[in-house]
Amino acid sequence: MGSGGLGALTYSGATKSPSVWLYTYQDMRIFTIALAILAVPMLSDAATAVHTFRVWGMSSETQKRSYDEKLGMYIGWSNGYFSARGAQAFPLRSCIEDNIPYDQAIAMIDKYYNDHPEKWSNDLSDVIVQVLTVEGGPCNGKAPRQDGPLHQ
Repeated sequence: MGSGGLGALTYSGATKSPSVWLYTYQDMRIFTIALAILAVPMLSDAATAVHTFRVWGMSSETQKRSYDEKLGMYIGWSNGYFSARGAQAFPLRSCIEDNIPYDQAIAMIDKYYNDHPEKWSNDLSDVIVQVLTVEGGPCNGKAPRQDGPLHQ
């Protein structure tokens, strides 16, 4: 068996097979340290669990979100929100399914986003519920209570 310099792989010559490479302890230690060093910047950019309303309109400081991105965000929100809320949110879920198609929901949220930049620091989910249950809209009064276990 031969080995090279720092972090070199050790080739198992016993099998004469180029597919059999053995890593030494030092190789694995160096690999682990390198992986940790590379992962730190990625972890610092990791998405937060709860987003503010600002993310609805902007994917970066200068880049606005496309319709398709907003559609994906809305579908993701609705799946997560209604799954977490369960029966408590059934009246709102049912109302949205019956009365507010995707394109209308996105248009409503877009309008609120553009008209209310002071709300951009509010919780994304809370603002979407507020928009979809606006007074005079088809789902007015259908918002689940805000004092449930998810808001304590």
